This record gives sequence, structure tokens and C-alpha cells, in this order.
Amino acid sequence: MKLCLIDGTHALFSLTDPVGGGLTATDVLVEHPALATSLGYAFETLWSTGRPVLEVAREAGYDV
Repeated sequence: MKLCLIDGTHALFSLTDPVGGGLTATDVLVEHPALATSLGYAFETLWSTGRPVLEVAREAGYDV
């Protein structure tokens, strides 16, 4: 799922179409300030716990 938050009031979702396959998508624009704010908080929380991909790959035993 792709997400774009606009002005803290709009959330644009781009969802892969399960019927059309990976090359088509359905886009949904929602105007809802509380939803946009909540999604922003959720993203920032997850982003703050993220780690570099190469670091995680090395810990998993990959030769990178």
C-alpha cells in the first residue's frame, strides 16, 4: 500500500488491484483530518523504530 498525506486533512491511498494484477492500482482519496493525523502518527512511530537494511541483513547472516 502506498500512502500520501496532504495538509493533515487528506489521505491518498494507492492499492494494488487484486483482480487486475500488480500492474494496476486503485487510488482512494479520503478527506478526514482525524484519519490523516492518525496515519501520520502511525507512520512516524514505525519510522522511528526502523533500522538500516544493510545492518539487518548482516545480522541475518547475509554477505553484504
